[in-house]
Amino acid sequence: KEGETGFVVRGESVAETAERIVTLLGDAGLRARMGAAGRAWVEEKWRWDLLAERLKELL
Repeated sequence: KEGETGFVVRGESVAETAERIVTLLGDAGLRARMGAAGRAWVEEKWRWDLLAERLKELL
């Protein structure tokens, strides 16, 4: 989720990427919140049991 679990930037935009990095470097609280939210999202959506079930459905 943009701004909650991380930032989406256009890969070809050096300025946009640099701006987001500077934002994160300057805000320890934001880094901590995004890190925790990103980890929770991965743990919820990308668990091995869920991935195995999706794979079984495809086969």
